[in-house]
Amino acid sequence: SLLPNDDVRTTLAYLAPLFGLEGVPIPTGLGPAELREQTILTLARVVNGLVAEQPLAILCEDLHWIDDSTDQVLARVCTDIGRRRTLVITTLRPTAEESPLDLSRFTTIDVQPLDPPTAADLVRAVAKEQALSDETVRRIVDRCEGVPLVLEEVTRNTLEAAHRPDDTATTAVADGDVPAPLQLVVQSRLNRWPRFAAIVQSAAVLGRDFSKQLLERIVPPSYGTEVTDTIEVLAREGLFADPRSGSRERVRFKHVMICDAVYNTLLGSDRQRLHSEVADILSRDYKGTPDATPDVVADHLRKARRFVEAIRVRLSESAYTVTRRAYVETEGHCLAALSLVDEVQDRAERTALQFRLLIQLGVALTGRHGYSAAVVEDAYRRAHAVCGDKAEAEMLYPIMRGLAAVNLVRGNLATAYELSVQGLQLAEQSKRIEFRIDALSMLCYTTLYYGRLEDCHAWIDRCLQLYHAEQGHSLTYPVPQDAGTSAMALLPTVAWLLGDVQGAEDAVRDGLAHVDRLNSDFDRAFLHSWIAGARYTQRRYGEALEHAGFAVMISQQHGYREWYGTGALMALLAKSALQADPQSIAQATAACMEFAREGVGLNASYYLWGLARGHAQAGDVETARHMLGEAFRRADASRETRMNPELLILQAELEPDDARATELLRTALALAEEHGAVPTVLRAAAALAIRSNTDDAGIARATLDALDARSAYPTESNWMLERSTALKRTLNTPDRPMVQA
Repeated sequence: SLLPNDDVRTTLAYLAPLFGLEGVPIPTGLGPAELREQTILTLARVVNGLVAEQPLAILCEDLHWIDDSTDQVLARVCTDIGRRRTLVITTLRPTAEESPLDLSRFTTIDVQPLDPPTAADLVRAVAKEQALSDETVRRIVDRCEGVPLVLEEVTRNTLEAAHRPDDTATTAVADGDVPAPLQLVVQSRLNRWPRFAAIVQSAAVLGRDFSKQLLERIVPPSYGTEVTDTIEVLAREGLFADPRSGSRERVRFKHVMICDAVYNTLLGSDRQRLHSEVADILSRDYKGTPDATPDVVADHLRKARRFVEAIRVRLSESAYTVTRRAYVETEGHCLAALSLVDEVQDRAERTALQFRLLIQLGVALTGRHGYSAAVVEDAYRRAHAVCGDKAEAEMLYPIMRGLAAVNLVRGNLATAYELSVQGLQLAEQSKRIEFRIDALSMLCYTTLYYGRLEDCHAWIDRCLQLYHAEQGHSLTYPVPQDAGTSAMALLPTVAWLLGDVQGAEDAVRDGLAHVDRLNSDFDRAFLHSWIAGARYTQRRYGEALEHAGFAVMISQQHGYREWYGTGALMALLAKSALQADPQSIAQATAACMEFAREGVGLNASYYLWGLARGHAQAGDVETARHMLGEAFRRADASRETRMNPELLILQAELEPDDARATELLRTALALAEEHGAVPTVLRAAAALAIRSNTDDAGIARATLDALDARSAYPTESNWMLERSTALKRTLNTPDRPMVQA
């Protein structure tokens, strides 16, 4: 069987409405969006079951009209099946708009219109034994622009017209993508059956695939008993698919262009009225079913010119999808709603709706494209333009927070720090606890890169204390990640750099437990990326590779571009550190260049340090030195100097002149003490002791073995501070006070 026996009943409950099966209860206690998510997961499981049994071909037609739900189903299926025995074929028309589905893994085949000889052969094949003159065939071919569906329908209409000399088609103006010849054919067939016109026009309002019961609800009462007859007759006429080929409760137009052509025959006032009725019926009686998804209801409201209601439906759904980190859906709802805001007549209401949509859009774009993406900055600046500087703190905080993150990731550290300080002030003025916790988490990051380690640790403590006191896991933040995750992600690195070895281990353990409790894939990808960086800093490259792999896997599945890129780069750096690996170094270099092209400046010196270490491991000392020079230049430009001591230590390792190397190590030692980076101070002091061949050279070598993860850490809780103090004393280096976490 495709599924375990225990899953069959649950699967049937979710899929029954899609096939018009009655008597199967819809799962209760679920909101519309959650019901849709479970339905998508169920469909993906069924496909996986089919793939496991045999090779599978999946055909998805007319992708240019894909809706959010279908997009999610197809994306999930394509991700789950990976490289298994499956062929996925999609068809779509070339349009100016980018396809909502990621087609980068698909092979594209441009299908051209039929050439005249082939089109003529198709016309004659449709006509069969009924002879058409060469002139008639030529006229049909000339009118139909090589589109097979139009060629078939116009040919059939021509044959039927020969037997109905009085049948004339009313001239119609084709709307959208419906070719004029097809529009005329459809209108001719409606004229032939005038008593069915109102029913089939109502059906076109529902879309290509619809519920027969729903159609019976919206047609005039006097037509209710004729719906079945209409479908059967017009199926023979070629407008509907054969009702015997599928569910008796579902009806389908033969082609979406036929549906559009019927829709074009409606007067504007009738369209508006019907869409309004459908929206009310769906909202009232079909809530939670696939026929009444929020995007469907919102689209009916839009076409009914009930713009405020349409916007509010999408705004509500975007707020829900953003909590599930379904950012593609969130972005789609926000953009669709923003396209309607100019239709809202009341200025105050228009401003409020536009602002909320832009803030929600900023969160979704951050989750999809990364914190520094130009589209993210544009969303927050547009929101600022809407509300202005004199707005309440509650409105200004999300903007300030978003722009602080943009500047931080771009490497504009001074600006980011100032914006984070202003953000905390606004958060406190707003009296909203979720803003205060989030503002503290942002200050953790800007302080790490632009302040001192002990100050960063203090902000982390303050953030987590407030988070736990206020049940922060239950709050919604104006950013993709949970504020507690933000603070916890930094803690392993900060604790390690302050010499608290056990604190770093506890932070890794607590962070992983935290994201598991949240059950948020975005937070998992976020945390694993940062743990990978912490383990790399600790020279625990195997663990860095493992966590980076988790970040890549999760991000690839959900489209988290920021953490996919970070995880992939950390994995490559870890591989090149474990052994000489020129291919990984080349790929990591390309990834760093891509980061730079996208404007990502944060951690540039860290990544370049990793590249230099990889080149040194491979024996390419000259390139390693070049990478170090570039790292110093980038650090100086961004004022991100926290990596400078590590850069100097590596530079000393590559320096053939002993005196010069000693000078570099002493400079590294002094800078590390200024920053308060205990393991870096210890590393520089140990390297100096070995070069100076002091009495403590043996201890120094053992220390480097521990720092490089070649041996276990000493059991003393403060071994880093004690050893650095002893080594500096041997080196006659002034002891500066250092703080241990």
